[in-house]
Amino acid sequence: MDLKKFLDFRARPIYAGDPTRADIAYAVYALAHSVPESEARHALASRDLLYKDNSRRQQVYIDRTIKKAWERMSIEVS
Repeated sequence: MDLKKFLDFRARPIYAGDPTRADIAYAVYALAHSVPESEARHALASRDLLYKDNSRRQQVYIDRTIKKAWERMSIEVS
């Protein structure tokens, strides 16, 4: 099966140009399709996060996004 790529989510009009929504959607999709968490994190880190000021804040954003993805997946499964 050919999995969707991170940039596929960024380009979808459903997210109305909101990169945070696209990031969450990608993370949920990736984790639900057995993409290793490290790869999902790398994809999230590949986008321009300079507006987060520094690497620590960028990492906090990635951690929070992955955590929310796992939480959303557990809600959908329940």
